[in-house]
Amino acid sequence: MVEASEPTYDVPMDIKKNFNPAEISELIRVFKFYDTDKNETMDKKEFKQVCIDLGHRDITDEQVQTMLNEVDLNSDGVICFSEFLLMFQKLKSKNEKLFTQVVSSKAGDMNQNVDDSGFTHSYLVEEKEVFARALNHHLEGDKDLAHYLPVNIENDDFFFVVSDGIALCKLINLVQENTIDMRAVNMK
Repeated sequence: MVEASEPTYDVPMDIKKNFNPAEISELIRVFKFYDTDKNETMDKKEFKQVCIDLGHRDITDEQVQTMLNEVDLNSDGVICFSEFLLMFQKLKSKNEKLFTQVVSSKAGDMNQNVDDSGFTHSYLVEEKEVFARALNHHLEGDKDLAHYLPVNIENDDFFFVVSDGIALCKLINLVQENTIDMRAVNMK
């Protein structure tokens, strides 16, 4: 039996240089979201939904077809991922504000931080809040973490709490008992 492999969304280098890693991740996620039949392309109906979500609620099928024809470089009647990237590359160069709105509208709020080394770290606020709630719920009453808990989910305290690894080690041991020997963890 041959298993279907997960599609790869390769980004050509000439396009990659125009987006940061978080934007590329978001574009992949957005493409997958609108590709409702999961055939790795967007047909007219799926593309129309993109237009509607961009605020063009009164767009006609004829207008969608005209726009699709402009983006569909190989004239196969659908938009593949590389054509989708080119479309957003043009959008970003013309209207940065609209581009930002599009890549964040379906995922929720995303935070990005650049560290001292120049690396960009990004995360969804919702994911951080879920992890913070999990720590608060599952590790409530832990004497080693009493000075950290409860974690305030409204700010970035979560990252401070997990920075020394103790909370994560304890959470891992809750999932699979004795995975980490806590005697070997520096608790100071």
